[in-house]
Amino acid sequence: MSKNGPIALVFNALVIAFMMAPLVIVCVVAFTPENTLTIPTTQFSLRWFKAVFAHSDFVQSFKNSLWLAFLSATLATLLAVPAGLAIARHSFPGRDFLNGLFLSPLIIPHLVLGVALLRTFSLIGATGSFFWLALAHVVIITPYALRLVLASVEGSDRSAEQAALSLGASQATVFRRITLPMILPGVTGGWLLAFINSFDEVTMSIFVTAPSTVTLPVRMYMYATESIDPLMAAISRAHGGADGRRHAGAGPRVRPRQNSGGASMNPPIHSGKTMTLLKRLAETGRKPVGFVLDGQALTALAGDTVLTAVLTHTSQLRCSEFSGEPRAGFCMMGACQDCWIGTESGQRLRACGTFIEEGMRLVTAAEVPA
Repeated sequence: MSKNGPIALVFNALVIAFMMAPLVIVCVVAFTPENTLTIPTTQFSLRWFKAVFAHSDFVQSFKNSLWLAFLSATLATLLAVPAGLAIARHSFPGRDFLNGLFLSPLIIPHLVLGVALLRTFSLIGATGSFFWLALAHVVIITPYALRLVLASVEGSDRSAEQAALSLGASQATVFRRITLPMILPGVTGGWLLAFINSFDEVTMSIFVTAPSTVTLPVRMYMYATESIDPLMAAISRAHGGADGRRHAGAGPRVRPRQNSGGASMNPPIHSGKTMTLLKRLAETGRKPVGFVLDGQALTALAGDTVLTAVLTHTSQLRCSEFSGEPRAGFCMMGACQDCWIGTESGQRLRACGTFIEEGMRLVTAAEVPA
């Protein structure tokens, strides 16, 4: 057997360096004390790791991702084990079709799945549900669990099972004490692979998550579209989060700007002088619905979404929790995660999918972490 020559070794080293360089740079940038994406040269700082826990939204998104990945991976594995046993050990009409159906999410782009599931959930009224979000993840991660279960089942020896059956053991006993232990490595590996893919999923999740079920990858994507700082590198390292405006030595926080007299320069975003973003041209005869926005009594019409009700009185929906800048939250898809608005009780509503109700009390102020 011939050994690799020096040219081959150099080539392999360059390939490995090319693959590892981005990961190393992200890890190093996470320790910078600066406000920008720079490699620290004079000193290292844990500033951005401290900032990871400064905002509850990233922490909650991390918890959502953990629970979602655990639940969906478990459901996918419970589905993959009987499916793998049936496909590998039995011959029945439609077996190849069933195998192809289970594995089809591997070849369908997640963007297409996300749009299809968003439409389906909207039709059945299941938007915003954590359970349906978990089922959506089960669809895309089941192939990973099934492939490893199939490999374990096909490579197992059935003689021990046949001997147990011949000695009077029931099918349930054989499965619990013989079959499952033999295929357990494949089942465990499939569960881990499904968990990792669910935790890391972002493309499809953007379309089917609600403000209360935003996962960590989606939250990171939302933050990255508005801010460029080392916080993303720290989150990638620490799997936590924070967001807001950058402050020297304290990490990102959202604070209202102050004028020279100490008064806030970020008043409520609606006022009599503000141009409205939407103008009602038809269906003006519907029943009026009263609601309150930042303490001001306003009127919408029955059947309006919260988004319509607010934007017919102002040009912005709220202030960004990342930069403090006004946001309209108008995406025309129901999937951008930017249309949430808060209530006086602290609840978050998805403005594009929630209908205005009598007496609703809404607020547009940006969150200020403690």
